[in-house]
Amino acid sequence: MGLSTTDAKALVPIPGINPKELPLKIAINQRHYVEILLTLKALKPCTVIFQPGVTHIFTRLVNEVIKPILKKHKLKSYGFELRQIEHATMIEMGRPKPDMFWRGGWVFADITSPLWPDIQALFFSPAQLNIPRAEHDAYQDKLCKFLGYPVPRYPRQDNYNRVCYMDETECEELARLSGNSEDEIQVIGFEYDDDDGDVERWTKCLIHFENCRRAMKSVGSRLELDLRGHDGLFEHVHNNQGKDMGGI
Repeated sequence: MGLSTTDAKALVPIPGINPKELPLKIAINQRHYVEILLTLKALKPCTVIFQPGVTHIFTRLVNEVIKPILKKHKLKSYGFELRQIEHATMIEMGRPKPDMFWRGGWVFADITSPLWPDIQALFFSPAQLNIPRAEHDAYQDKLCKFLGYPVPRYPRQDNYNRVCYMDETECEELARLSGNSEDEIQVIGFEYDDDDGDVERWTKCLIHFENCRRAMKSVGSRLELDLRGHDGLFEHVHNNQGKDMGGI
């Protein structure tokens, strides 16, 4: 997109980063295409494109890349909509700059989803939601559903777990283009946080990953499950090799 050094550093706010590393870091971290595909495949009710302080960059991305694709393939006629969040969505005690929260971001949504009315109420209402600290978890629980996470709620544990879906096809391509080792490149296509959970919840998580893996395979990409941030789920998979999800 021809980003300036200032914009590139804003996208990857790593202190002291070498400017020569910025293009690869941006390519690794800005992977909205996976979540957009999962929305198209009815695995996510919506995808939110937002990062504080750089909404002008994502607006360029939307206008120059995403909108032309939507127009070319007439995705609106299939029940998909792209809308900008024009108003701050919430007021929460203790949150920095609540007047800016989500403002300027974009939502790509499946408007045939039964959650679409609730998504609109949260992101597109001109009246800010007054969310005190006591109701923070309930608000986050709604976000989990809207963003298609396979877990029933936002983590309640202080030391929560993280599950990542890695785009190995893109990792290999970026390694080839950059000359870096694949071990130095991690392309996260989708991720979510969860409590420790139990076998029932872990099974739902694995089913969700398998559905996402198949969706990515349908467009020629290989998705792999990274459980280094979730010991319980990792052990469950390791102890049930060949039983769950084809031995993932």
